[in-house]
Order: sequence, then C-alpha cells, then structure tokens
Amino acid sequence: MNGLRKLSDNDFFKLKEFIESKLGINISDKKRAMLESRLQHRLRKLNLGSFNDYINFTFKKDRSGMEIGHLIDAVTTNKTEFFREPRHFEFLSKSALPLLMNTYSIGIDRPTRIWSSGCSTGEETYSLAILLNEFAEKHSGYKFTVIGTDVSEASLQTAKTAVYPMSSIDMLPFHIKKKYFLKSKDHTKNLIRVKNTLRSRVSFKLLNLKNPNYSLPFKMDIVFFRNVMIYFSRETQKEVLSRLSRFINSGGYLFIGHAEAIINMDLPFKRAGLNIYRYFKEETGIE
Repeated sequence: MNGLRKLSDNDFFKLKEFIESKLGINISDKKRAMLESRLQHRLRKLNLGSFNDYINFTFKKDRSGMEIGHLIDAVTTNKTEFFREPRHFEFLSKSALPLLMNTYSIGIDRPTRIWSSGCSTGEETYSLAILLNEFAEKHSGYKFTVIGTDVSEASLQTAKTAVYPMSSIDMLPFHIKKKYFLKSKDHTKNLIRVKNTLRSRVSFKLLNLKNPNYSLPFKMDIVFFRNVMIYFSRETQKEVLSRLSRFINSGGYLFIGHAEAIINMDLPFKRAGLNIYRYFKEETGIE
C-alpha cells in the first residue's frame, strides 16, 4: 500500500486528545503536519489505509498495547547530546555537589541521588555519571547513583544499549573519551559505546511524568528536568513540577532548560542560578 495518508480534522482531534491527556504534550494545530508525517511509517508498517483505521487499531483492536508505545515514540522529541548546556554541569561540579557534601554529608553518609527526568536516549544521564565519577575520584569515599527515566521505550532501549555515533563525543576531551568510551571493532560503522564500568552505575526506568505515581525508590538530591516543560501546557507544567517537588529532598536542586522558566507558579523552589532552582521544605530534612 503506497502513498501518503491524509490526517482528517476528526482523526487529528482524536490523536491530539489522547496525546495531551496521556502525555501532557501540547499538540497545537501547528504540529498537525508533524504528527501526520511521523505516523506515516506506522500506517505503512501495519498496512493500514487511513488514520481512522490506525486509530481504531491502536485504541480498540491492539490488545497488547504495543502500538500505543509506538505512537508515544513517534510524538516525543528525542534531541539530546552529551554535556548539553555545559554551564549546568560546571555549576553541578563546582557548587551543588560540594555544597551538598559539605553541608549535609551527601555522597559520604549515603550516595548522592541524581535523576535525569526525560532522559531520552541517555546522553544526559551518562554525562551526569561521568561528572559524578570524576568528582568521586577527587573525594575519597564519595558515592552516587544516577537514574534516567523517559516515556519512550525505544529511547530507553537506546540508552540501555549505550551505543552512539562517534561524532556525538567529538567535543569531549580526549582523556574522557578514552576513559569512558569504547570504539566499535568495525571501524566502518563509526560507533562508540559507553564502557560497562560506567553503564553499571546508571539505571533506566520507563516513567510517564503525567502519571500521579512515579514509583521512584527514594527522594532525589538533584533533578535534571531540562527541555521537557516546553512541550507542556502551563497547567501541565505546574502539575508536573508540583509532583516532582515531592521527590526532591529539601535543599536539593532542580535544573531546567535554557528556554524554560518557573514564574508565578507558587511552587516551593528558590532560584539558585540561571535555570537552576533549589527546593526547600522546612519540616522535611534530607532523607
């Protein structure tokens, strides 16, 4: 079955309603062409003749629920890179980690807990693990754990496999490349893989930020929640940030993207830097 299928007004509304209610991602009319384009592959793969057929299959006939996963993968944006927005990593290593260690003995009495929320294919998560490991080597007995979560199963599979184009680490210092990455034995592929010594320090989990229960094993000291809010409505932004705050220890840090802001939302965060906030709750200490 060849040719492009057209997305009708009614079908667009049904998909839009599901995506916004399930994921919190705001699908405006401007994104209609994007949605139509990204789902063409799924229609061809399933040999379906129209978007109406696709909707009926996805929401009524597919008892496995797997196609909803493919739909989520199609509409979530997976742009990321190693050490993106480097000033955040500099602040983390020079300010946040030393303060938490020296004030609360975090990293010494128990591991520093870092959450890469909306981790996509894992580059941010491994960047955090590299930075934490470098910090730990300079401070005897320092411990840490890094968790990456995302709503896309396909992205998480890439993160767990940890295989990336060699060009993705071009900007990293040579000693970091040598220490934490392996080149593919097949030099024609130009691929690298994160070494197992670092992969073993990181865990990944499927998590939809729109769900009321995150099922995380503990509260976090640092949360990277960057370039995720821009896809949410303001109402969903406040809802998710309020929920996130319940998983941050008092005194912990929240990092958001350069195009994002927390303004007039009546949330328990205080500005600590450019797109960096601290969470404080008087009656709750570090856990």
